[in-house]
Amino acid sequence: MDDNKGDGIPSQVDDITRSLGAVGISDPNQQHDQASASSSSGADPPGGDNSEMVTLPGSTVTIQRKAMEKLYQYAADHFTQQLAAIVFTEKVLAQSAVKENPQEGKQRIPLDKAKVEAIIVATRHRFPEADPEKLQKAIQRKCYNDYYRGK
Repeated sequence: MDDNKGDGIPSQVDDITRSLGAVGISDPNQQHDQASASSSSGADPPGGDNSEMVTLPGSTVTIQRKAMEKLYQYAADHFTQQLAAIVFTEKVLAQSAVKENPQEGKQRIPLDKAKVEAIIVATRHRFPEADPEKLQKAIQRKCYNDYYRGK
């Protein structure tokens, strides 16, 4: 299997961008969700590399190019969980579940289905052999981990 930890990363991100054409944010809540992907220093100029956005394959979900490039060092499960942490805030993940189900007697809010699907499609774009059900479980583990971290 081709292990693209270095040279292939920018071209794979470019492939994702080209596969959808124009890049833009259509969901006003998406801007809030992207806060975790932003630079903490805020020193990058508005037109700099840090502010360039890419769209996840088959969706309108956008993330920063640099955040996407950093994900390419991870295996499929970790890639999925880290991408979920970029698309959703830690608070949203901690209060949610991939599907509506009870946990410890509490109903958890289901994550936005379109965003979950975008995460799975993007992961399968990088890891074609990845099982979508296992990727959903990886996102669910991320939700539980953030929930227990916040206790």
